[in-house]
Amino acid sequence: MRSDPCPSAEDLEALVVGTSSDPAIHEHMASCPRCSETLRTLHANAELVKDLRAADKAGVSAATRKRLLAICRHAAAEAMK
Repeated sequence: MRSDPCPSAEDLEALVVGTSSDPAIHEHMASCPRCSETLRTLHANAELVKDLRAADKAGVSAATRKRLLAICRHAAAEAMK
């Protein structure tokens, strides 16, 4: 049984955006495959959002934007399982 509880989603998001440097969370991440995978997914989602914003500024069609958003929603739902 694990003695260190998994960090909250908010704590993991703080790692992604760079507003947390809590050593206990970093230590936990080194030994928890589930949290490590969640963090990788959050990083990928953050990059995807950044790319979508850039694409929106570049004039991507509404149909393409709708398809990309559907993919993002599906990925987010899968990550929460």
